[in-house]
Amino acid sequence: MSSHRIKMRLSGTKEDLEKWLWFVGKMDQKGLVEIINRSEAYPNRGESKESRVYLEINLNIED
Repeated sequence: MSSHRIKMRLSGTKEDLEKWLWFVGKMDQKGLVEIINRSEAYPNRGESKESRVYLEINLNIED
């Protein structure tokens, strides 16, 4: 099995980010991915009501 590391930015409402972070967390628990690093939520610039989270993830797949 090899891993493929990426950096990912999620951007959305607080509720949407919580759902996506839950989903990625479940993939981590099942061994499909490994979360290497996760930032806190940062508010987007300007008058946006959305936030962003940065993730560094390994995708664990069979080659």
